[in-house]
Amino acid sequence: MMPSGVQCFCNNIFFSSDIELKQHVKEKHLLPTFSCKSVSFFEKEREIPANSDFWEHTNRLELTKRICIELMDSDPKSADLPLDHIRRCIRLIQKEINTIKLNNNLSLHSIGLAEIENPKFLIFLGLNPVDIHNVLAIAYSGSCMHCTTTTSSDIDLYVITKNHGIEKDFCDFDLDSKKLSKKYKPRIHSTSSKFTKNTGNNIDVMICSLPVFIRLCLNSDSTALDLLHAGDELTLYESSKGFFSELKKHKDTFYSKYLPYVGFAKSLISKTKVINPAGLVSDKEQQDQLCNLIKILKAHYFDNLENILENIEGFDELIVRNVDNNQSYSIAGLKFDARIKVKRVIVPLEKQLEKIKGGMTNNKNLSIVARLITQLKELYINGDFEYPLPNSSFMINLKSEVCSDEDTKKMDEMIDEFLAQHKEWSEKSRFADSGDKDFWKKWLQEKGVGGSKKN
Repeated sequence: MMPSGVQCFCNNIFFSSDIELKQHVKEKHLLPTFSCKSVSFFEKEREIPANSDFWEHTNRLELTKRICIELMDSDPKSADLPLDHIRRCIRLIQKEINTIKLNNNLSLHSIGLAEIENPKFLIFLGLNPVDIHNVLAIAYSGSCMHCTTTTSSDIDLYVITKNHGIEKDFCDFDLDSKKLSKKYKPRIHSTSSKFTKNTGNNIDVMICSLPVFIRLCLNSDSTALDLLHAGDELTLYESSKGFFSELKKHKDTFYSKYLPYVGFAKSLISKTKVINPAGLVSDKEQQDQLCNLIKILKAHYFDNLENILENIEGFDELIVRNVDNNQSYSIAGLKFDARIKVKRVIVPLEKQLEKIKGGMTNNKNLSIVARLITQLKELYINGDFEYPLPNSSFMINLKSEVCSDEDTKKMDEMIDEFLAQHKEWSEKSRFADSGDKDFWKKWLQEKGVGGSKKN
């Protein structure tokens, strides 16, 4: 039986205080020092609600995980531990955090434990408990897989099924089709409203059939590709067919020199950096440019945006045309369709101007950008990556909104390096020019899935 995160670090010994816990970790040579600022930030900011049985335990686990991430990101050699060992321990701690939070949240809905044998749990996920053999894998995703959760993070689950609901034979499914039929699209549901902020009590679930999941990977869906790097420790369930393990084993066939993370990262950078990713224009100049552009647009209130922007000059640092190869514009980090009426972009741009004046940034976007750039670099240079990623402590800092001037400087350096070198990384990588779609067509046929055979 796989040991829990606590057993790995504490040998099942209970510690009455965080100080004793940290001292134990230190004495076992798992951490050479506790002076790292981000750990002290983490301790200072955390709050333990009245329900101490649950929250104090998860908070302590989060702290232990954070200490180990600090070790991984600093100097593992000083603790005389292999990096793979530290990573595995972090994943085990994350697994325990996920399990505790998931079961606690399920209890709020009278569901019982998160076990494949529990019919209520399957119904909660949107699955048919009678057709349990249709479930191929249930894995944690998002920050629960990245090992970058905080005490307020929700739970994300990704479910892969062999079939899609009542569509048993995928008779009209085609990996080559440009557009996915609506009936095959992944199903998403959540315990939270889309109008409310996610909290630690929320559970988000995505259900995707196997052929569609493969199609998503071949079409560079970053969420699906991320799942191929999920550690076994963070896989809640895998059927005896072992299809999910095979997907992960052959994940290289999905990748190419043109990784999806590049476009995603660039899009977020344009929003994060507000106007100019390269930082070539000062804040005052940015504000003046945007003010002038808004004045021009107000004079053409009822025209199409495309007609106006194609005929004005002097705003190259402010406007990016044909974003993601679509007929759209990025203006001050905001994306607009080229055919939109000017009157619909003025208010969003005025709000963006206020953000620029106030120096506001989206810290969650910063954290995602740091992750995407790290994944890109690891894939292009090393050919693979595993969670937790290098710089995970830095990513948690950004997400927790406790980043310092030093963190901001590091973020700027990461972005500048990425923008300057990602094409060179791509050219030198071992990946082919495109994914191996034929391999997966044959694989699906051999498994009797995807329209080739009746199930």
